[in-house]
Amino acid sequence: LAIIGEPIAMLGILMTAWGRELRDGLRPLAERWGRSLGLTFVPLVLLGLIVVARSASANGGELFVVSEAPGSIPDFPRLDREPPPLALVDQHGDTVQLERFRGRPVILTFAYGHCQTVCPLVVHDILVAEERLSRESPALLIVTVDPWRDTPARLASIASEWELPANAHLLSASVAAVEATLDAWGVPRLRRADDGEIVHSSVVTLIDRRGQIAYSITGGAEAIEHYARKL
Repeated sequence: LAIIGEPIAMLGILMTAWGRELRDGLRPLAERWGRSLGLTFVPLVLLGLIVVARSASANGGELFVVSEAPGSIPDFPRLDREPPPLALVDQHGDTVQLERFRGRPVILTFAYGHCQTVCPLVVHDILVAEERLSRESPALLIVTVDPWRDTPARLASIASEWELPANAHLLSASVAAVEATLDAWGVPRLRRADDGEIVHSSVVTLIDRRGQIAYSITGGAEAIEHYARKL
């Protein structure tokens, strides 16, 4: 897409700014070489499309992944898995375990307070989805991936900054306890040694009323809302 799109975009800019001069300069070249270039270029493009299609077919249709079009929702399979243990402290100083939410859906994700890129977007998405799911009344759980800085004493401040509602729980504990929880949940992450920032995934996990992991998804508020209604 970049190889094709960037030259087209540049051509569009040139045509807008210097359209007449560009057409006058290219006319002699087009008259001389246009037919030959057309006869060569079109078959090459068709050949390239055939190669891409065959490569995708050979790899089960997964040659590369393209972001979903606006308004579309990816097709995530239902998992029905037993969740790993979870017993951490929230911003109110209470110990939170998944068992207390049996009978209602749970939206769970992982983030941290110092994050200025992915985390605010994920938190925003789950808050928007939660607001739309008033009838389902899901519980929101956000587990920190940065227990070194997101200590239990700082959780209330972070929760206020994120404008978390009353039914949301921002969770942390000792470094050892949080790290063990993240390992049990299989959360991929990398803590940079130079500045302590965390590189991590933006997965949202949906837990049904029976306490089973139903879906593990990526995507915006629409996808979260869509799958939460299936719980």
